[in-house]
Amino acid sequence: MRLMYSCRKVAELLLEAQDEPLGLFQRLQLKVHLNRCSDCTNFGEQIQGIRDLLVAPDLSDLPDDSDVVNLPKQGD
Repeated sequence: MRLMYSCRKVAELLLEAQDEPLGLFQRLQLKVHLNRCSDCTNFGEQIQGIRDLLVAPDLSDLPDDSDVVNLPKQGD
C-alpha cells in the first residue's frame, strides 16, 4: 500500500467524493496530498465550483404571478 496517493488517484477520489462519502483512510490520504499539492487543491476547488453552479437554485422565495406588479412602460 502506498503511503501517498498520486495526483491521478487524488483526482479520482475528488470526483468520487462528489457522489458518495469516502472512507476514513481515503479522507486522511486525500487531506495529506492536498496539503502538499496545489495543483490537486486547485482541481478540487474547480470541481466544487462547477458543482455549485449546477445545483438548482431554491426558487421557493420567488413571488408567484399574483405578486407581480405591472409597471408602466417608459414614455407612457
